[in-house]
Amino acid sequence: MADSGTVETPLTQAESTVFDKDGSVHSRFAAGKKPATDASSLPQTHVSAHKFSRREKARIYKDLKVNLVNRKILRECSKNAKKADDKAQSLG
Repeated sequence: MADSGTVETPLTQAESTVFDKDGSVHSRFAAGKKPATDASSLPQTHVSAHKFSRREKARIYKDLKVNLVNRKILRECSKNAKKADDKAQSLG
């Protein structure tokens, strides 16, 4: 202890700093990010679970295209219906 009467407290985990391989210091919660880590030391996190065959891809994209076309048709119908409704109201 120092003669001034102050008590030194150990750093909490949030206040501690982390040293990486380059020797630079990163505050653990600086800008809301964790300290930089070496990418080679990280485990592989993304593993592709299922690969689609060409046939499956074609089917999926065909379904998406059909849905898109149907939405365009419905939008045109609703626009035409609104125009007809507006026209009927203006005449009546």
